[in-house]
Amino acid sequence: MYYVDMHCHSAFKPYSWSLSENGKNPYECRNVRSSLWYNDPPNDRDKRINLRSHFTKFTQSDFRTLTKGDVKILSACLSPVERDLFRVPWPLTGLGYRAVKYLLETSDEYISIIRKKERDYFDELQKEYCFYVSEERRQRKKCFPTHFKLISDFKEIDPDLKAPEKDTIFVFFSIEGCHVFNNGGLENIITDQAKVKENIQEVKEWKYRPLYVAMAHTMYNGLCGHAKSLPSFWMRILGQTKGMDEGFSKMGKVVRKKLLEKPGRIYIDIKHMNVKSRIEYYGFLDSKENEGDCIPVIVSHGAVNGRPSIKEPDKKNKDNTIITIYQSELELEFNPDDVNFFDDEIINIQETRGFLGIQLDERRLYSKEQKELGKRKKTRGEQLYHQAGLVWKQIRYIAEVLDKKEKFGWGTATIGSDFDGMVDPPNGYWTSDDFGILEENLIHHAGEYFSKCANHRLKHERNKLKSCQDPAQYVIDLFMRGNARRFLKDFLGDDDRDHKKQKKVDPCKEVAMKE
Repeated sequence: MYYVDMHCHSAFKPYSWSLSENGKNPYECRNVRSSLWYNDPPNDRDKRINLRSHFTKFTQSDFRTLTKGDVKILSACLSPVERDLFRVPWPLTGLGYRAVKYLLETSDEYISIIRKKERDYFDELQKEYCFYVSEERRQRKKCFPTHFKLISDFKEIDPDLKAPEKDTIFVFFSIEGCHVFNNGGLENIITDQAKVKENIQEVKEWKYRPLYVAMAHTMYNGLCGHAKSLPSFWMRILGQTKGMDEGFSKMGKVVRKKLLEKPGRIYIDIKHMNVKSRIEYYGFLDSKENEGDCIPVIVSHGAVNGRPSIKEPDKKNKDNTIITIYQSELELEFNPDDVNFFDDEIINIQETRGFLGIQLDERRLYSKEQKELGKRKKTRGEQLYHQAGLVWKQIRYIAEVLDKKEKFGWGTATIGSDFDGMVDPPNGYWTSDDFGILEENLIHHAGEYFSKCANHRLKHERNKLKSCQDPAQYVIDLFMRGNARRFLKDFLGDDDRDHKKQKKVDPCKEVAMKE
């Protein structure tokens, strides 16, 4: 088996260390911090720290871990960190700097760049992109048993991914946060319309153009409102509330239009948009401007909130489709925050052939009450089964919501782990190397569901699954790899042929000359 991850930050830590003059060449030795292959697996101490403080002090999606975990297709997310996220106000400035360094495990040089008053986000975006390009070029000069390949078209993926001798990771790009198209300044608000459009056009002409980009991220960028994603204490300290009630600005509409223009279309990821902005975006997709055009609704990493309608966000499900008829866990409430997604959004995703990547972050998957019950699981087997159940409930809920609308329920959810993006992983599923264990436990949950619930729910699905020898294996296979492959086959490289013939922009010429 192999796995597909539609959202992770493999280069976040190693790229930061590549800026440090450590005198070591990561291409001569992969086991240095500035290499994508640097592996720092969780030890017992790391796990205890995570259980108590929720800090992740280990690598989760380095390329060695991805290889061990049989992750063959990967969306590498480029995302220069917003300055405001680490501009801790006085008198917490000194403490804040140490906390940032401890939490991120990045170099001093990188933290200094993050905190600069005058930043060029677009320049940083290009440098992170070139970090991948440079390492791919240099690995060809060495006889490594494993390697990765940057791709811009689904046809470039080897169809025989299951063969044991195929130790290649196929990597395509995505971007988190449109603040990256800004060229700097004390504030991260985008104001220069012509320059921003020029930056977007340049990214469209990259050899490895990103497949999708999130309009919003953690802090307000002047384009559209963002959802609450930080704990309440840090939200107030860092000023995340600024812009949270906003919709699309005039500049945001310009950026949205430019991204979706053909040729070179880059799709929009709705993760981190607030409710108001998402409603406006759906209205834009349904407008005459896009009539006859299939633009998929994409959630690269997220979860459901168990509420019926984004237009009535305070309304709760009276007849919740998730009911306790087979599982021992009685806690079934999802995290109700607006950063998670409503039932009618799930339907939008399915109808537009998009996907919802389930984020492997405890804070997104369940409520505080569930977390307390999870602590009661004593043995490792109980813990793994329980934590996998939280992911299974996401898959199952999505299927049941779609089935009510007589739609195929199992073709929308996939993995969007967000590993190495400062997440708190479900206990026991620490890194990408644990995807195999996760799959095994998900199959157990699905098997129990189909054996005890076959005549209760998913009436629309029953006929479709009759031909399956093992429906549990079938639906989990879709989640772990099939749904992501379907989306990539439909949309990765799906562009005008004339655009592919154009000469591509290479922002990494200087890197190539040094090599």
